[in-house]
Amino acid sequence: MTGEGSAGRSRPATPARGRPWLRPGLLLLPVILLAWALYLHNLEAKSLWFDELGTLTCAAWDGTWADAMRRSLTDLALPKPPLYFLLTRLFLALGDRVLLLRLPAALWATLTIPLVYVLAGRLLNGAAGRAAGLLAALLLALAPFYVRYGQEARMYTMLTFLALLSLYLFVRAVRAGTWGWWLAFALASAANLYVHLFALLPLGVMALYAGWLFLRPGGRARPGETAWRPAAALALVFLLFLPMVPYLLRGMGGELGLGGDTASGWNGALILDTLRLWSGGNDAGLAVYLLLLAVGAAFLAARQRGLLLAALAWIVLPVALVMLLPFGQALRARYFISALPVYLGVAACGLWLAMGWLARRARPRAAPWAGSLLAGFLLVGVTAAISGPSLAAFYAEDKQNWRDASRHVVQQAGPGDVVYVRHQYHQVGFLFYAGGWAGQAGRWTRDNVRLLPGDLSRALHLADLAGYWFLVPERGTFLPGGALENQAQPHFQILPPATFACDGVPREAEVLGPTGYRTVLAVHAVASRPPSVRFWADEAVLSPGACTWLRWQVENVREVYLDGEGVPGQAERQVCPAGTAGYTLEVNHLDGTVSSAAVQIEIRP
Repeated sequence: MTGEGSAGRSRPATPARGRPWLRPGLLLLPVILLAWALYLHNLEAKSLWFDELGTLTCAAWDGTWADAMRRSLTDLALPKPPLYFLLTRLFLALGDRVLLLRLPAALWATLTIPLVYVLAGRLLNGAAGRAAGLLAALLLALAPFYVRYGQEARMYTMLTFLALLSLYLFVRAVRAGTWGWWLAFALASAANLYVHLFALLPLGVMALYAGWLFLRPGGRARPGETAWRPAAALALVFLLFLPMVPYLLRGMGGELGLGGDTASGWNGALILDTLRLWSGGNDAGLAVYLLLLAVGAAFLAARQRGLLLAALAWIVLPVALVMLLPFGQALRARYFISALPVYLGVAACGLWLAMGWLARRARPRAAPWAGSLLAGFLLVGVTAAISGPSLAAFYAEDKQNWRDASRHVVQQAGPGDVVYVRHQYHQVGFLFYAGGWAGQAGRWTRDNVRLLPGDLSRALHLADLAGYWFLVPERGTFLPGGALENQAQPHFQILPPATFACDGVPREAEVLGPTGYRTVLAVHAVASRPPSVRFWADEAVLSPGACTWLRWQVENVREVYLDGEGVPGQAERQVCPAGTAGYTLEVNHLDGTVSSAAVQIEIRP
């Protein structure tokens, strides 16, 4: 991390003299602008989905600053560090727009680009380092995986920015050995821990490196610089994070542990899928990036071994740590997103070397500028072929569509209707969207947008209301035999059309990996009326050989049987008994109970 090791010379090094516009530092600005444009492109086009509704909830869009702290730290099964939500709340103070909710992620993603340029530039010397840094910045700007989180109202780009900022400050602190750099490192690291708990992983890598500085041969010769200052900085990080520890311990002791959904630990297939996502989201990109990574690593192993080991540690150790520690959580590629820029940095070194090799090969046969032009075309062709299809698939991808679901409900709902949702995030999301439609301001509140009880029988006191809307993000919930249908039928009558589906299934899941979006179903229902059973005969006494009619009217029940034969709820049947006879109408009610009504016809001479 400090750049120790043999320096060597990088052969594909110098830009053309007399062309200052070709200098990598000047070309960084267009890369930053390109990244910013990609992050802003159609930023409001897609509906917020579950995780983004979580950000909206924890930022207390509909509450106070105190609500924002309470929701993130105490209202959830797993307490969430509040810093990102508080910063997002600042943006939402400017207006209730999806653009403002997602804009912080785009800003942090853009700020990461120059940091990658600086850090990746340290892998090679001089002009070659600056060129490799520029290529790394370009690869990150075009990385579909990073564009995704640059457009999502989540904290992962801020996590990446602060992790890289901490790394940069750590490198400066180790080299300079002054307290100022160590203090800045501690503040950046502590801030990142208040963004996401997985900031512990890059911090752990730097802590291990600081320990190695102390334990290596000669490391104890300058204890003030190689041990006590890093130790003091790490202690300061812990002290600054101490207020979060009680909430973290409470979450770890809860039913869900450190995560909301458990899954088996990481294996080779999951690691390969993560590398594929980092490499443009497809197999061709994975092959190209692994080749470039091998070329870059081989060059650095001969020239900058210390930096190579540090880069590999930054990529590999976080995964190793979570494989060894009992996190009890389904691990996602996004949790390790801070390793992506370093991965691309090493690959950028390989790309720069490949471009230099092509330029040198072309020189004997063409003008000097032709080799550079060929290398440039190579760069454009590779990045377009790898990232282009995945970016197009991402922009065309649908998300869980709470926006259209809320519009459907507010357009169809009558006075006094109540909306039921299953999760607090869904409740906040519906209120956010519903209040924005014309004429709906103030109509929808938590009084008529309610959380769905686990047992709908507890909602019987609402039976006098006009109607109900169930908004659930699951396919098949209200299909015959669905779990919620079985609870709802005794108390609610589903009205046609039964469902309004807002699909959120990615169109190119094989390109960018499964996202977990589910369909939102909007289901309209009214309170079921009490059951009504009437069963009679036109004449109860007949003469021999005479006939009569049995009639029945049955409402708000599940099934009706006449002497064991299924019959409609309202019908009639002629009977001509030879002697005195009884007839039984059996009724299966919506709540599962069974009742019966009987008619007896007597024959008299």
